[in-house]
Amino acid sequence: MTAVWIIIYVIEALIAFMYFYDNFKLKKGYLLTFATILGLYFICYWVNEIGQNNAIINEAAFLLATFAFAKYCFEISIKAAMFHTTILTMVMSLTEFITEIILDAFFGIPLYSYRDSISALIIIAILTKLLYMIIAKILAWAFSYKYNRRLDKSSYLLFAFPIIITTLVTLVWYFFGFFKVDEKMKMIFAVICTASVFLSAVLLMYNRYIDYQRAELDELKQERIKGEMNMQYLTLLEEKNQQMQIMAHDYKNHLFALGQMSDNAEVKSYIEKISGEIQKAGKGCDSGNHTLDILLNKYITESERKGISFEYDVKLANLGFVEDYDLVTIVGNLLDNALEAAEQSAEKKITLNTAKVNTYDSLTVTNSCDTPPDKNLKTTKKNKQMHGLGIKSIQKAVKKYEGELEWEYDESEKTFSITIILLSKTV
Repeated sequence: MTAVWIIIYVIEALIAFMYFYDNFKLKKGYLLTFATILGLYFICYWVNEIGQNNAIINEAAFLLATFAFAKYCFEISIKAAMFHTTILTMVMSLTEFITEIILDAFFGIPLYSYRDSISALIIIAILTKLLYMIIAKILAWAFSYKYNRRLDKSSYLLFAFPIIITTLVTLVWYFFGFFKVDEKMKMIFAVICTASVFLSAVLLMYNRYIDYQRAELDELKQERIKGEMNMQYLTLLEEKNQQMQIMAHDYKNHLFALGQMSDNAEVKSYIEKISGEIQKAGKGCDSGNHTLDILLNKYITESERKGISFEYDVKLANLGFVEDYDLVTIVGNLLDNALEAAEQSAEKKITLNTAKVNTYDSLTVTNSCDTPPDKNLKTTKKNKQMHGLGIKSIQKAVKKYEGELEWEYDESEKTFSITIILLSKTV
């Protein structure tokens, strides 16, 4: 009997793992996560043995173990962990009650027949846990829409597997009551049922793993496409800037020539004023890093258009060692986010500064921000699959330069500041 109960607890551990894995990001590795839930549920088994199968004690132990598992192994708030743990506890109790009603009322099989037969214990437990798995999976899918998880069609097809197994197990167990089947055959059937439950859980979890891998691949594709578009835009912007500089230079020469042709003081004053404005417009960032200059000039123009104050100081470090693609990824995404937040704020201000500390260069962007950011810097946009890739792209680029990313939000000043430190790879 002991081995059977241990198997039951292992199945419950699989279902709990599957439920939380469907909607929350792992904080630990797969093996450590599964080892954690097995250890916690073994404690539940031990409590069950000591408490002599007391229902209240069992449910309390299950609730605490599942909560500890969720909070330790997944990125989940205390409130959400308690909510989902309570849901699982209620579902587990409900499925046991439903199984009892179905077997007794519809098939005339008493639930406590397991006391006389190990095979009966296994089959009845398998029916209960299959129903538990089905309901838990449905609930996980229901909550997946809240967390914007995309479901593949294969998930729905695989879901038919535990439903079919549940139906077959119930029917075969029912027919066992009409035909004389020895205990050995019942035991073989019980083992097959147990293996089928494990297979169902593993297939559903593996399918979810594939979904995550596919989603990450899609994100990488989107990052690459966005990066390529940014580089193309940067090239076009550079060409336009060069054309504008040539035109500005020619216009200044023409205006100077016109000024020399006229003796009218008002005309000369007007021409000098226009020349000054052209010279002023031609000035921009001149850090010595051509790519950085183009990027900052772009955002200076956008800030002026949106009525945002943009101040910068890149004298101490121009990030010249950073490859153009990575620089566009880092600076472009930082200033895109800063521009969006500042535009929606009351003060409308952005500052960008660079510095050099030993072998590291730092970049700090500070912007006015009336709304505190998510603690994981998740996007607040509705379409989370298409947005929210900026920080991930930045982190990937920062990792390439053995750097770090830190951020803070000043509640009193209503400012958001993000600092990136990169290992300078200049020789």
